[in-house]
Amino acid sequence: MKLFLNILMVATLIAGITPIPTASAQGSYEKHKEEIELTASIINLERKEIIDHNMGLSNDEERRFWSLYNDYRLTMNEVGKRRIKLITDYADSIKKENLSDAEALRILKEFLSIERAKLTRREEYIPKFKKVLPPKKVVLFFQIENKLDAVLNFDLAKAIPLVK
Repeated sequence: MKLFLNILMVATLIAGITPIPTASAQGSYEKHKEEIELTASIINLERKEIIDHNMGLSNDEERRFWSLYNDYRLTMNEVGKRRIKLITDYADSIKKENLSDAEALRILKEFLSIERAKLTRREEYIPKFKKVLPPKKVVLFFQIENKLDAVLNFDLAKAIPLVK
């Protein structure tokens, strides 16, 4: 129940401040880069609080986990930047009403590449997390990560228009 309430809190935060590009948004990643980075920073702080609240780490586990977690988030944030860039590119095309077939396929190819990169990074970090946490806590961590990502994906899905 605590996890659900924490996820709900993040959803509210995201829904309230995330500059999700839509057809009416200005769209350009570069134009909104500072705002996007600030929002990502706030989301990462909230994410860290939720993980901290739900993991039940001992002092020894905390010391080892957070250093690795920070490295993991840096890696995942790089993938996230690609995703944000892709979304803003899509918003630019929708706003200008000039999404060509070639551009649509490029967006699809990049989306799949981003999804593969996320999965690859997670797979790379599982053995690292297993060195600092017991297996059940590694699973718990990735469950929490998955739920937080689902909240973000839900909010994005609501805001991003379908291709016409």
